[in-house]
Amino acid sequence: MNIYKDIKINNQVDSNLPRNLIVYGAPGTGKSYKLNELKEKYFTSPMLYKRVTFYANYSYSQFVGSYKPSPAYKLNNKEKVTNILGYEVDEPIINYEYVPGPFLTMILKAIRNPQNNYLIIIEEINRGNAASIFGDLFQILDRDKHGISEYKVEISNELKHHLSKSTEFEEELKYEIIEKGLYIPSNLYIWSTMNSADQGVFPMDTAFKRRWSFEYIDIDASENKIEGNIVKLGNQKKIIKWNKLRKSINDKLILLNINEDKLLGPFFLSIDEQTDENKFEIAFKNKVLMYLYEDVLRHRKSEFFKGNISTYSKLIKSYDELGGDVFNFELNYEPEMNISDYEDNESAIDVDQISVAQKEDDYIADVSNKEE
Repeated sequence: MNIYKDIKINNQVDSNLPRNLIVYGAPGTGKSYKLNELKEKYFTSPMLYKRVTFYANYSYSQFVGSYKPSPAYKLNNKEKVTNILGYEVDEPIINYEYVPGPFLTMILKAIRNPQNNYLIIIEEINRGNAASIFGDLFQILDRDKHGISEYKVEISNELKHHLSKSTEFEEELKYEIIEKGLYIPSNLYIWSTMNSADQGVFPMDTAFKRRWSFEYIDIDASENKIEGNIVKLGNQKKIIKWNKLRKSINDKLILLNINEDKLLGPFFLSIDEQTDENKFEIAFKNKVLMYLYEDVLRHRKSEFFKGNISTYSKLIKSYDELGGDVFNFELNYEPEMNISDYEDNESAIDVDQISVAQKEDDYIADVSNKEE
């Protein structure tokens, strides 16, 4: 099984795209969506990319690689053991092998296959301790004008042993990595998302951040894609466009001097949640209201909600009864005739068309009878 050797694809990537990129912005602005669109455009084959997500306990050994136990089996072994599923299998011997993580795998694939461009996407890069996760490979993130690491880092003895046993590299290339050090080639792209509004994220130091290009996604980016999505609020079922609703919420948060990275982006709720009435009700209460109550308005709830909202359960009960009127600011509801009357008009048009058609049929039949 080949880990590093790939077929020649020769995929081209826009030369203006940065190789180390962090896309950041408020929740729901479409950061992952943007990177996924670029991935679909330039890295179409699954062999060309990997996607990982950082979290608090994510480690260097997972991201880069480490020795891990793996079962080995004796040849012509007649002894059988029963596994946890109840099947009889050969008795394994626990062996330890160096298992490369996604980052090291993509680096070595890119070095081994210079004709292809490769990508690793890191979701939520600041949810884990990025400096610790990258470890000594943090140094090779520095790239020259050609996109190659400015510096090489000496690899561990474990990785040297792993490479020396590999049959996928030519000896000259093995020697270069083992003796001269590991580097990121120009055909490997590292793109990440970052959401600084999340609780419990790890701060990034300046030395780490300066090795990346940053792209900010505006709070209203791609709002045209959700412009027509209409939702109904609470038991009153008052109708409002999702885009108008989130903008009204954002406007009030801005008046309260809430940071922009805590505002609601167009895709804070998924398209499916915006367009399905039942899913919207659940998502609005458990995502939007929970986020506002717990994360954004911790000590300023009375300035945003009507009444004495001292608990989240009271907020939900109030929303069920009042719908959008639970907020202490006005919402720009849609006139109900926009939906119900439109449906009535459609029915009326259909009835009129049927009546006209019936009259035409009667007239034709009457003329035919007279001619006979």
